[in-house]
Amino acid sequence: MGLTRTIKRVFFGFDDGVQKRGLDERDNLGAEYYQGLHDKNVAYQTNNWLVDQPRLMALIAGKTVMELGCGNGRFTAKAAETAAQVYGVDWARSPQFDDSRDNVTFVQGDALKADLRKADIACSGDVLEHFRPEDVPGLVKKLHECATVNYHVIACYDDKHSHLTIKPKEWWLEQFAAHDPNYRLLNDGTEKREIAIVSNA
Repeated sequence: MGLTRTIKRVFFGFDDGVQKRGLDERDNLGAEYYQGLHDKNVAYQTNNWLVDQPRLMALIAGKTVMELGCGNGRFTAKAAETAAQVYGVDWARSPQFDDSRDNVTFVQGDALKADLRKADIACSGDVLEHFRPEDVPGLVKKLHECATVNYHVIACYDDKHSHLTIKPKEWWLEQFAAHDPNYRLLNDGTEKREIAIVSNA
């Protein structure tokens, strides 16, 4: 835990929603936990890993886009500037979705249970690692089947509170390549953290 967060928590009673826990204690995280992060955590309210992906941004013009785990809606808002339609799917609704453009639709639901919207492009950023390893193959299959193009940015490290699948980027590529050999890693070596950028575009 960073010094600033420690001071805020200990001396000022600040609660940003993050609960540090061991990997074996994260199995029952649900929509309520993520809603708390949307409501209290500045990083969840401001960060989005997809807005800084120029390859993805170049793909979406005039297309239908489905963002899984849309979080604070920063990417959906940016994508809506050029995309025909954007579906933001998450099991917790960020208050920031209240001012969305007309071509943005928020869909609240559990990706493991819900039917994913058909789209030209399915994408996610800092999302897939929040699912259990045994659930990843089925979810990847759903993503592959719901869109012609997939583009996913996946954390390959332990965030100490909510990542459930901590695997190297090659493992993530294998999950997608099982459905289409055209999937590849788009990492260029400039990434600040250990992440996988997987796409068949």
